[in-house]
Amino acid sequence: MIEWLGIGHLFELSGTEAIVGFLAPLAICAAFFVVHLILPGKRVPGYVIDADTGEPRSYRLNGLLVFALAEIVWALELTGLPRDWFYRSTVYQVAGGTALCLIFALLAVFAGARGKVERPLAALWEGRVLELSFFNQHFDVKMFLYVVGGTMLSLNALSGAAYHYGLFGADSNAGVFLYAGFLTFYVFDYFIFERVQLYTYDVIHERLGFKMIWAASWCTGGCTSCRCGAWPCTRTPALRRPGDRSGSSAPPPSSSSAGASRAAPTCRSTPSSAGPTASSSASSNPSTSRPATV
Repeated sequence: MIEWLGIGHLFELSGTEAIVGFLAPLAICAAFFVVHLILPGKRVPGYVIDADTGEPRSYRLNGLLVFALAEIVWALELTGLPRDWFYRSTVYQVAGGTALCLIFALLAVFAGARGKVERPLAALWEGRVLELSFFNQHFDVKMFLYVVGGTMLSLNALSGAAYHYGLFGADSNAGVFLYAGFLTFYVFDYFIFERVQLYTYDVIHERLGFKMIWAASWCTGGCTSCRCGAWPCTRTPALRRPGDRSGSSAPPPSSSSAGASRAAPTCRSTPSSAGPTASSSASSNPSTSRPATV
């Protein structure tokens, strides 16, 4: 099944690397938390009314700064991890991210609950509170999830493109880079107009449960959605036109014979490279030869 899906290469990490990948969502969320608090932000009123003051709730927004800093850190490999790390550790990060989202949901739903929670499973899935903020509304949980989710959506796509380029180099498929570029521009545009998010259904009506946290965070929502589209592409080189001798598309390496049998397709041989042997063998077989047409 794994090879049939074409994701066998995502299980090639060593035991230590798999553990690092599983714990990566926790480390990344912690790093985003610190950066989100340190970088300056702009205070803007939203649509939601604060029950205590009767005024529109104030939000602190600095997603564009966090996004720009994360892109620079990733591009320069300042963390010591290669650029394709997010893509290669996809499976383990999805597992670790899901576990982390479950822990966050448990805390959001049950940590401050008074008395018995009715229908606890439904409450865990849908949530019980609309807003959670800390440090005098300096840190809003929903906006933090969107900052992490949007930024990691871009980095996951770019990581897949880096993995693809590492496999094929000059024979890379331009569509992979367009895919990553469009997603990155989409996120960049979102953070430029980050205030619009304050008027969406998620912020106004969605409660903080596992569904909201899982979908909004990078751990599984952005991670899975962008990589499902990238899996078939990252192992496929660019197709060359017949007669183009500028390079050849070599199949990607694989750690098993089964993976090798499902390696990315290579380019077709050009008519000139087939040589006289191919033409003579075809003409010597009368069953396959056809009369010339005028």
